[in-house]
Amino acid sequence: MRADDMIRFEISCAIKNDKAILPLLVNGSAMPPDRLLPIELKSFIRRQALPLRSHFFDSDARELVGHAVAVLSRWSQTQVFIRTYQNTVTGT
Repeated sequence: MRADDMIRFEISCAIKNDKAILPLLVNGSAMPPDRLLPIELKSFIRRQALPLRSHFFDSDARELVGHAVAVLSRWSQTQVFIRTYQNTVTGT
């Protein structure tokens, strides 16, 4: 992995600052093996990854939104936005 990789930099900053990270496994991809990651990204492997598959896009996207809502709902300033978006997505 290149040291100047922007994705590596962003993930590393998110980990250091205890930010929410929702890894996606697109069309059957897998998390990289622990041995291939630099030390600052090793905790990334322990995060729950969600599948995003073209054949199950609607159900996978709903699950992703549900996880994002759960994470974002921890911050009170996002509550109104989340409820509004959730109602739009679910039609309630």
